[in-house]
Amino acid sequence: AQLQGDQQRSLALSEQALEVSDTYPRMMAVARQKQAMGDKEGAFKLLESWTLQHPNDVPAQISLTMAYAKMGKLEEAIQGYERVLKLDENNVMALNDIAWHMRTRNKEQALLYAKRAFELEPESAGILDTLAMVYLENGKVAEALTVIGNAIEKAPGEPTLLYHQAIIMAADGDTRGALNVLDKLAARNIDFSEKEAALALRAEISSKI
Repeated sequence: AQLQGDQQRSLALSEQALEVSDTYPRMMAVARQKQAMGDKEGAFKLLESWTLQHPNDVPAQISLTMAYAKMGKLEEAIQGYERVLKLDENNVMALNDIAWHMRTRNKEQALLYAKRAFELEPESAGILDTLAMVYLENGKVAEALTVIGNAIEKAPGEPTLLYHQAIIMAADGDTRGALNVLDKLAARNIDFSEKEAALALRAEISSKI
């Protein structure tokens, strides 16, 4: 039905499949179909209702929490990850994401979460990135510099990591080094989620040198 472009029939069939067997993948298939048809609210309500009915469904709880984060509802996102960690204390995604969202709200607790995620997956550039930024929020600039350097070694050229490195370098007083990183990043003209913030930081530092 999807290949034929019949979105309404695809939704109806997905909903029928969910009625026959109510599993998380089938629920998500319905939610994705609703979202594809522009019914974002319906997709969210379905996911929210599912987690209420299946409170021990870790993947569903994570999906709902990520939805909260995308909507900018950070308190709800933090509470969601706390629920996940009660069900699975070693869930690396939850540990990493709650550390990120909590980094300016509860710096000390965020650092505990970030360190735990690092212990479980020390080779992940993304987890190292979070740890570095949480270190920075806690005023541990030297540690942040070391960790972000390790992250870049594992994912060379990743624009988000380079931007975060520039932030940390600037906090350490190395404004020229930070500007050099930002100049190279701007020259590559790569789209990434924090591109505008990186350009703004570059302009701010340039005006002071």
